[in-house]
Amino acid sequence: MLKPEDLTPVVPQRHRELANDDPSHDYEPPGQRTGLNQELLARRSRSADGRLLTLLVWALVFAVLVPTMGDSEVGLRTIGLVSIGFGLWSYWSSGRSFAFDAVGIWSLSFALFFGSAIVLMPADYSDVVPGLQAAVGLGLLFQIITLGFALRSPRAIRIETSRFRPPTAGALAFAGVLAFAIGLALNSSTIFRTVSDGLIWASPVIVTLAAVTTNRPSRPKLLLVVAMLCVLVFGFWGGGGRLTILALLVSALIVFQLSAASHNRLLKLAVPFTLIPGLAIAGVVELSRRRPDRSLLTVPDDFSFGEGLYSVWSPLRLFGQIVSDWDTGLLEPQGFHTLWASLWVWLPRPLWPEKPEGWGRDLAFYFNPVAAQNAGHSEAALVPGELYWSFGAIGVVTGAVILGLCLRWIDGKWHDTTSDFHANPQPAIAIALWAVCLSGLMSLYWGGIFTFLGRVISQWIAIVLIFGAATLFDVATGARRRAD
Repeated sequence: MLKPEDLTPVVPQRHRELANDDPSHDYEPPGQRTGLNQELLARRSRSADGRLLTLLVWALVFAVLVPTMGDSEVGLRTIGLVSIGFGLWSYWSSGRSFAFDAVGIWSLSFALFFGSAIVLMPADYSDVVPGLQAAVGLGLLFQIITLGFALRSPRAIRIETSRFRPPTAGALAFAGVLAFAIGLALNSSTIFRTVSDGLIWASPVIVTLAAVTTNRPSRPKLLLVVAMLCVLVFGFWGGGGRLTILALLVSALIVFQLSAASHNRLLKLAVPFTLIPGLAIAGVVELSRRRPDRSLLTVPDDFSFGEGLYSVWSPLRLFGQIVSDWDTGLLEPQGFHTLWASLWVWLPRPLWPEKPEGWGRDLAFYFNPVAAQNAGHSEAALVPGELYWSFGAIGVVTGAVILGLCLRWIDGKWHDTTSDFHANPQPAIAIALWAVCLSGLMSLYWGGIFTFLGRVISQWIAIVLIFGAATLFDVATGARRRAD
């Protein structure tokens, strides 16, 4: 007869892989995973060291290149290439524990919408914006301060299990697909537009989470995610813009890489090299969709590569114009107007017709009043541009400090949340919420606070609804009792 002391506890495979344990290593129960913590601390320490080196080099770039080279076309392109390189380096060196984290996604956004914007911006645009050089300098300074305050000293991982019993993977996938279909059906409604957008944007993340909660990722569920993204790109729905669709892809990859089979650096390497081609392809699709006499996959005769990537470099150009108009007195400080509007982004406009317009609409009325007559038209000018629009240079510096501290806090919560997933994979709602927040940082850098909150909050609401529906489905079918 076996005695209790003769029983050998089973070490979860993901715990063994992540902590690099030997198979004979004694299993450490939740809350005491010393080996797991030590490995994660070592990886996080290397991540912090890499970002610190990047910060010092960026400071050198800011001190040397901007004053001496920013006033020439070749100098600006050089600054752009250097910004791309060190933005990608910071993205690559961050998040070594789980491949992606807040600082990494933020650095990737900097490389894409700041460094690439300088390189891709046509010369006839960059030459006619007097404030572009100052905007480039402010953008670099903003990134240096943000990264400096986002750096954190390695600390112990707080592995906490959720108090709520998650739904089964099958119920979660079913609820995600159903929510996607409901979102598409309600998308034409003005009243339910916010809810429908949230359901559409959150569903692929939910189904991906359901696919990776098994020992091996479920291929049928992953194929459902691919089908959802194809519907958004090539289907009839065009809401949210091409950046939202790419953010959906990034959030799905953030969740997918949590699985043991996909936990490698090649997936992280592939992301930045698909963003710009993806934006260009989405530009072709978007232009084709706007012209009813052309087929969906036919490239217009007058299409140019720069036109397809207009949304990449135009925000930096508008940022430069904001700096120029501020310095000449054409633009007055807007104060907390954009922040006030961001507080009400979750409220549907039919319920409050006088709700303040977002910053994108303010930019449209200021720079392009003719196009602004279209209710759906808005512009973007990067988050440092929003801070300069509201408070001037002091707003850029202060906002960088606050944002850096926020990124530091988000990274800590993300690492704590995902640590337990590797040892005890469950479709935890916190995984989906934080993954959406991480990918939403791309919208924050590109379009400002209003755009970020509008897209993230709607997805958070949808995630809660989908998890609730999946739990009810489990209860109704008795799947929860069978799982127990």
